[in-house]
Formats: sequence, structure tokens, C-alpha cells
Amino acid sequence: GCFCSVRASGWSTAHPCPQLIFLMDFHFKTLLLTFQSLHGRSPSYLSDLLVQHVPTRSLRSGNQNLLKVPKSNSKFGDRCFSVVAPKAWNALPDDIKSSSSVDMFKQKLKTHLFKEAYGQ
Repeated sequence: GCFCSVRASGWSTAHPCPQLIFLMDFHFKTLLLTFQSLHGRSPSYLSDLLVQHVPTRSLRSGNQNLLKVPKSNSKFGDRCFSVVAPKAWNALPDDIKSSSSVDMFKQKLKTHLFKEAYGQ
């Protein structure tokens, strides 16, 4: 949900705060670019930043379509696409990550983000 002071002061979720709208839009665009990159529908300079996570041992997580999250040593580095995208992607439910088309991905992602934001 929204952690801004506006929501904390009791503002109705029917009127989402600007920070929540910005975060939802940011996550949506980041995850859409990630999906497109993983399916060869984005420039190579973006897809080259995403690396599939390959576990060293046979684990249940081995087939969860996870991305490797690079280590970052700064707050600036934590905001880079190469760090933000894998973290956000790995947090998605498998049914969204395994969408068969961009349109299906967008539909499932929007529903997921609204449920996350409004606790439904």
C-alpha cells in the first residue's frame, strides 16, 4: 500500500496519493520492459543487463524464472535498471511471469499492482 503521509492521515484509497500512482507506474513500466527484454522485444542494451538465475544445486527455485540480482554498493546503484528490474521480476507471481503474450502480461500485471496497492 501507500506509505505516504497523505494516506497515513486517513485519505481514502478512492483518491490515491501521487506517490502511489508514481510507484505503480514505475513498477509497471519497469516490469513491462523486463518482460519484453526476456522475450527479445527490446533493445539489446536492456536485455544484456538481465541474467537468468541458475542455481548451483538442483532446487525448487530452479524453475521459477528468476533473474540474477547484481550486487550494488551504493544507493545510486540500487536504482539502476540492472538491479531494480530483477528484484521486481523475482517478486512477481509465476503466473504473471509465464504470460503467453505482452497483452496478457500487462493485464495480469495491472491487476496484481492494484491488489498490492489497495490490499485486495
